[in-house]
Amino acid sequence: MGTERNRDAPWNVWMTRGEYAEIPRHAPSDLAEMAIRLMGDCWLRVAEVLDVTASDILRRSDGRSWKVEVVAGKDTSGEYAQGKHRET
Repeated sequence: MGTERNRDAPWNVWMTRGEYAEIPRHAPSDLAEMAIRLMGDCWLRVAEVLDVTASDILRRSDGRSWKVEVVAGKDTSGEYAQGKHRET
């Protein structure tokens, strides 16, 4: 795990992929595991994870992977009045 002091925020903290891989395995429920994976694997923010519904998660045509659609995600550019639409 690494840390770095930041001008705008007190600290940035990150972990290796190996450290992250251990966290979902210890989730107390399937719902908690899904939330952790949406943040860690798809880079969703907490507010975006809270807005995800079952209809936002779709199986891709290859049958081996999933697609998550974020309809009103965080927009750091200021371009989108209703939030940024993205798929991951």
